[in-house]
Amino acid sequence: MTHVDIPKSVIPNLHPIATLNSELRTHDYPTFDLYPQFDFVCITTSRGCPLRCTYCASQVLYDGFDRRDPEDVVKEIEYWVTRHKIENIAFYDDALLIRPLNHIVLILKGIIEKGIQCNFHVPNGLHIRGIDEELACLLYQTGFKTLRLGFETSHETTQIETGGKVGNEEFVDAVRHLRRAGYSGDEIGVYVMVGLPGQRAEEARASIAYVQENGARPILVEYSPIPHTPLFERARQTSQFDLENEPLYHNNSILPCQWEGFTMADYRRLKEGIRRR
Repeated sequence: MTHVDIPKSVIPNLHPIATLNSELRTHDYPTFDLYPQFDFVCITTSRGCPLRCTYCASQVLYDGFDRRDPEDVVKEIEYWVTRHKIENIAFYDDALLIRPLNHIVLILKGIIEKGIQCNFHVPNGLHIRGIDEELACLLYQTGFKTLRLGFETSHETTQIETGGKVGNEEFVDAVRHLRRAGYSGDEIGVYVMVGLPGQRAEEARASIAYVQENGARPILVEYSPIPHTPLFERARQTSQFDLENEPLYHNNSILPCQWEGFTMADYRRLKEGIRRR
């Protein structure tokens, strides 16, 4: 693939500093303990996302980026682990690894300093640019078990068009750091987005192969058209479904933007190929 330099104009313009929102500084934790039985909890350390990916609704739902104090986050983790003997915690942030030195690195070091033993999971895609050698080692040392990287595509033109979140070289570096830290390829799950407006099956197939060739595990995620996002108008124009008037057609399970270049049959073949491998 021909290398494409991402212009500085399309690289996400992050806020100079995230706000430490007083509403997010709280010791009144969610009442998961009201469940008759629970063996895991979810934690959110921030609200919003400074990135502007064209397919994502984060900026629609919350126009800003606020974070909790890292020390408060560590205290909450300690509360669930010591008070309720929780062994699994999932982070549900949209941008957990943005400016890692000011946030996640402090949280991870706090977990280590307090000797907290727990399995951590990140079902939301992690921002690949934040993963360097130090962070990869901290993730492994603190017990992050379920890793999901937000890569989406290896097609460099699509990377630029959808917001310039990450490039191929940064992806390769991140996977290398994670492998060196101790993760196996199967433990590094990488989201590959399929069904984008105008996307061809060959692009998705090439992205899957790229992830596998670099020692990680591809996981398909189907594009869902979301009103008010930058990509929705293009989706509306190209979809065979009435996206504007029927929200049920936004359901990603039907591949709302499927077309002759990327059919449901193509999608099934891609899934089967990953399963066999």
